[in-house]
Amino acid sequence: MKKISLMYGLVTLILLICACNNASESTSVTLDSSDSIQPLPVKNFRHEVCGIESYNSRAHSLCGVENYNNTGSAACGVASYNARADIACAGSFNADQYENVTTTSCRQGGIRDPESCRAGYSQIRMHEKKETCCSGPRCEYDMENIVRKARVCDRAQHLATCRLEQFGVESYNTCRHSSHGVETYNTCSKPEFGVALHKQCSFYLLPGEVDRFLTSVKELLPYMGETLVSSKAKYFLELDDEASMACHIARFDTDPLFTGQMGELKTLYTVRFGRDFLATRFDCSTTTVPDITQDTCADSDASRKCSSVRSYRGAKKWLDVKSTDLNNLKNDIAAKSDQAVSQAVTSSLDAINSYNK
Repeated sequence: MKKISLMYGLVTLILLICACNNASESTSVTLDSSDSIQPLPVKNFRHEVCGIESYNSRAHSLCGVENYNNTGSAACGVASYNARADIACAGSFNADQYENVTTTSCRQGGIRDPESCRAGYSQIRMHEKKETCCSGPRCEYDMENIVRKARVCDRAQHLATCRLEQFGVESYNTCRHSSHGVETYNTCSKPEFGVALHKQCSFYLLPGEVDRFLTSVKELLPYMGETLVSSKAKYFLELDDEASMACHIARFDTDPLFTGQMGELKTLYTVRFGRDFLATRFDCSTTTVPDITQDTCADSDASRKCSSVRSYRGAKKWLDVKSTDLNNLKNDIAAKSDQAVSQAVTSSLDAINSYNK
């Protein structure tokens, strides 16, 4: 029974090693083309996230009045007053009558006619009047007739016609006035009229694109992080370097992100080196660990070691590029305009840094 259990454990270890090898080789197929992993390019064009350069223009009441309606009203002043024949008009005069008179003195005979009527007057009658008069001490006896002749001149009333304020307004001047209502408004640009042109600016991603980018990073990050760690472990196993493998496990052993993966690597360690992993077996501060990034492999080299190198480089390139992208996005226009986007970018960058070590 004990032999069967040991055999089962050995078979499990072998399958685990094969699975790890196959996973590493499969990963290398995905990440061999690491040159295609490039940082996000900068975009430069006009977009609403860049801000507004100008608004639409139109004639509108918000712009102020260009012209009021042109019409005649009291606001424009009087053009003419009503015309009327009235005594107040220049050239008017009332009816008038006077007499031109001639008289004779006592004891004189004959009498001349009075002067003719003045211009504008007409004679309406001529009349004479005899009176008695006396002179001297015997006046009461010495009577004498006095003749008085009068020409009566008459002028009818004449009313001239004129236009005066008291006659009332016949018509007003024509003008443009606020009381007449608006004919046309000024033309101007206002936010209320809508955007005519957005500013041009440089940015990496629009807000919606940032969301999709962060989702893809979140989905791939665990795979890339674990590939980075497992590829390096596989590399040390292929070099048969127990100290480097032990120090590699010790580096990640206390990190909760890699708890499950460290259990698998410890099993591989035991299978390869014939003893359980012990964190204190090697002094990792003095152990010289081979630099996987300096290992050269020909493109045609399909060995497990070179597959591990290519997988590591691909995962490292992905993590480095995404770290660059996230640092760029931290200061990009979407993060500056939306605090939620800024926090999401920072959170993803922290996650990248947790794996990329």
